[in-house]
Amino acid sequence: MPNLKQMRKRIDSVRSTRKITYAMKMVAASKLRRAQAAILATRPYALEVNSLIHGLSETLDDYLHPLMIPHDSVKRVGVLVITSDRGMCGALNSGVARNVESLMREKSDTVEEFQLATMGRKGHEYFKRRNANIRHSFPDIYKEHGIEAIQPVANRLIHDYLTGEVDEVWVVFTRFNSVISQEVRRELLLPIISVEPTGKKHDIKDYTYEPDRRTILEELVPQDIEIQLYRYFLESQASEHGARMTAMEGATRNAEEMIDKLTLLYNRTRQAVITNELVEIVSGAEALKG
Repeated sequence: MPNLKQMRKRIDSVRSTRKITYAMKMVAASKLRRAQAAILATRPYALEVNSLIHGLSETLDDYLHPLMIPHDSVKRVGVLVITSDRGMCGALNSGVARNVESLMREKSDTVEEFQLATMGRKGHEYFKRRNANIRHSFPDIYKEHGIEAIQPVANRLIHDYLTGEVDEVWVVFTRFNSVISQEVRRELLLPIISVEPTGKKHDIKDYTYEPDRRTILEELVPQDIEIQLYRYFLESQASEHGARMTAMEGATRNAEEMIDKLTLLYNRTRQAVITNELVEIVSGAEALKG
């Protein structure tokens, strides 16, 4: 028969766990509201800047920004892996890691070297354990706020592409769809392809520019890299909070179910103990009479 004292300790332990998971759920919900507002505000701006670059490049037939020119051959590929610093967010980080490994397998026949850059501690630890080629690491990226936190990442990736250290740069991140839906995505960051991602033409040929179009394009393209990286960062951050909120809600619900089962078992066990004690008392009394 189970020990009643041990069962009480088990119930108290699960209750403590439920308090922790519920608190983590509420914290994630609070952070999610801010992160969701940030990504919904950033998406239109990022897409519009990207569209403007495509329109400008179409009007400059004799010039193309170096970040928009593909390399002759793709032998070295850089992959920016965006994960979280902390766990307890379901399969969010493992999904990103599997997508990166899938990209490596798909391109293994033609690519000689993969160079990883990691944003977030979980991705760095995962690929470090597997002895992957981690060229850059940005583990404390989530401690800073605003697009300024992304500038070192953008500068490093731009430098690697312009100097020929890598021939392509891919980004693997998690796109935020809703609280219960996050989608692992893979996008080509460099070179900037001259195809409108929405399929929509951005007609700017009648605009008057000051300064000239080429100068604007030279200034805008590096900024576009920062903006797109900032969008990926916000998408991943909102996805993390959404996934953690969902995971902690499930953990809280499981803890409540376990408490109910343990309490029922505890009450049944206690009743059995009381019944046994009564039987022993009655048996003793009958023995004395006899």
